[in-house]
Amino acid sequence: TKEAVVEALIKAIADSGAKVIVSRSSICKMTLNLCELYKIMVLQITSEIDFTSFCCKAGAVASSQLFLPQHLGYTDSISITEIDGARLMIAEIGNSSTIVLCGTKWSLLNKQERYITQGIDTYKGTCISQGMFRHRDRSIVPWKTAMELLVTMKVYAKSHTRLENHAISKFVESLEYVLNNRPDSFTT
Repeated sequence: TKEAVVEALIKAIADSGAKVIVSRSSICKMTLNLCELYKIMVLQITSEIDFTSFCCKAGAVASSQLFLPQHLGYTDSISITEIDGARLMIAEIGNSSTIVLCGTKWSLLNKQERYITQGIDTYKGTCISQGMFRHRDRSIVPWKTAMELLVTMKVYAKSHTRLENHAISKFVESLEYVLNNRPDSFTT
């Protein structure tokens, strides 16, 4: 019967060590019940771009065929959280990061995205630029200026709404971590 075939497939997935099934399409109630029985989390990512990105980062193969062990990917952890009323999947995969932007207007979201992109580009430029880290006797990094920028950004964060404040505060927190934990003798 159909139920026996589906159960055999779900059992094979569970026996392979898989703990999560990620799908672009909806999954029938019977399959969901079987996944729950075998302690397998089922996630639906409807966006093709997000689904492809997730598969790529996890090292999984997006396939419409039945389960094949070589199609499995890996994540460190997966959890579901809520940010401003929206349920989000948080998947920790290696050293990649995703920044979630929430807002009511596209113009605001575009502006936030531009600011974050500029911040990331500035950070990359600071860390990667030629001669950024030299021996401590010939240091060219203006750490005092960076610390002043940090203080200014903390004040700037307090003047914004809850969501913008959170984004700016997290950027300040990461910058502060970098500044406080820089090695004394980086060389290029």
